[in-house]
Amino acid sequence: MNLASGDLNTFKRYKVGTVKNSATDKWLNDHYFHKIKKYKSFKDLLEGLHNDEIEMAAYDEPVLRYALSHDENNEFELINIRYNLSMYAFGFNPQLEKKRKKQISIKILDVLEDKEWKEWLDEFNLNLEN
Repeated sequence: MNLASGDLNTFKRYKVGTVKNSATDKWLNDHYFHKIKKYKSFKDLLEGLHNDEIEMAAYDEPVLRYALSHDENNEFELINIRYNLSMYAFGFNPQLEKKRKKQISIKILDVLEDKEWKEWLDEFNLNLEN
């Protein structure tokens, strides 16, 4: 399968699997992917890929990278195309003290700026700054 073009419309020709009711499921539907097989779980998605029920799996990149790192037979590969990049946030209970919110925010920033965090991102090829 030659998918190096990077044009997401290319993927619409293939039978794509994802996890039902996931953010990826919604994104694929919103972007007019019609050959979607929806699985109950990520484990079921991987089994569908392994059993040739689908030609490719679309799901969260970190989860796919982790699964592929444990694929002893090296049956599958992750292509270097990203879509639907998301920024995540934490919501606080409105009754949480302002001081506590600030402490948590500072701790999160400390983790994100830590060398170990950046090395972890690099290890799993998740560093978007590179």
